[in-house]
Amino acid sequence: MVPVYERTRDANLAWHIGIFASLVSGAVQTASAFLRRLAAAPRTPLAALLSPLAGLAMGVPVSGLYFGIFQIPEVALLPALILLTTYASRMRLPLHIPSG
Repeated sequence: MVPVYERTRDANLAWHIGIFASLVSGAVQTASAFLRRLAAAPRTPLAALLSPLAGLAMGVPVSGLYFGIFQIPEVALLPALILLTTYASRMRLPLHIPSG
């Protein structure tokens, strides 16, 4: 995206190129995951081949939230401080929800 933006100075075009590249990457990864039996290493687990696609599927819709947080960082400051303080102090929270 950076080379496109540097050449054209059009942020919208650079964004569209990035989204298109993610779409093509997802299509290639999906096709390769289902065609793994034809590959040289058929013992590659399907989950290992589909995990980058899942990361893209979760990351792209949430990116709007990230950009909103960077525009008004004061909104995210208090939750971030609470999370970091809780993590650094290793304090047990009242809800004992099993994780991992």
